[in-house]
Amino acid sequence: MKINGNYNYKWLNVNCTYQYGSYFLSEYAFSKMMNVNTPYEKLSLSAFVNKNLFREKVNISSGVSYTHDVLYGRSPSGFVNLKYSKERYGLYLNSSWFNYSSNHFTNNLLTIEAGVTINFQTSTLNPGKKGEIKAFVYYDRNNNNVYDGEDQEAKDYLIMLNNISFKTDQEGNIRYQSIPFGKYALKQIIQQGWYYDEASFEVDKHHYFLEIPLLQNGTSKGKVIYQFDAKTALEFSPKIGGIILNIFRNDQFLQRVITDDNGEFISFLESGNYRIELNGNSLPANTYCERMTADFTVEAGKIVSLEPFIIKVKEKNIRVKKFGN
Repeated sequence: MKINGNYNYKWLNVNCTYQYGSYFLSEYAFSKMMNVNTPYEKLSLSAFVNKNLFREKVNISSGVSYTHDVLYGRSPSGFVNLKYSKERYGLYLNSSWFNYSSNHFTNNLLTIEAGVTINFQTSTLNPGKKGEIKAFVYYDRNNNNVYDGEDQEAKDYLIMLNNISFKTDQEGNIRYQSIPFGKYALKQIIQQGWYYDEASFEVDKHHYFLEIPLLQNGTSKGKVIYQFDAKTALEFSPKIGGIILNIFRNDQFLQRVITDDNGEFISFLESGNYRIELNGNSLPANTYCERMTADFTVEAGKIVSLEPFIIKVKEKNIRVKKFGN
């Protein structure tokens, strides 16, 4: 059984979850690995606060949580984030603390981040002159950036101009009317394996036409697995969720993916060659991975499956004494 309770009041949110029995094979397997003969149990408590102060110039978000199960033991955590925003700049302070204790192993992690954000945007829209943007969106099935016989108009597809979203009509068109002259940005939204390139343009006439070809993504997926000898392995927390992998293209960082509760990850990428690298800092203590990187190629509309990243566990130093001749 699983019982969940949630309470909301203005800026406060409180949540409680209790689970008795394994809902997933992973929960059942880890209970057996930890030599627990009783049914799997999990208790989770959390409280979160999100509030704006001083005429919404200051935002504070904070939370505390507590989890108790056979895998992570007793695991309290908390965070406090502060943000001060002005028109041209902002200040922020983020902090988080995480602790978990399983068997005789305890780990604490405290992070603090502070910084300044500056808005360098200098161009402003001209309210004196008005125009309209008309855009045609289509599926570019042959990847030639030209609407021809093999392509198809994209109906009910979301397009974002600056910070405003539009949905195309049955003919793949959108229209943004009575807008000031100035610079606008086409921002990317990936949907159902299709994407378009981001672009900036300037509206300096009353009727501005934009053609947006949609290109098809490829998919890469993989997973992490453990390989160890339970008799000789050091104590460790068999964590498979939350392991970080970074994806690079031409040695430039592109995106970060994180494994789910089944140790699996997935990413949607345009066609090309990539390198994925496992972040060793996200591995549990006393574990390591001999193969930290992998190269792969993505093709439009296809799924590439990567070789699993095998996580190994450090072994105990066993001293053997022999007696006799």
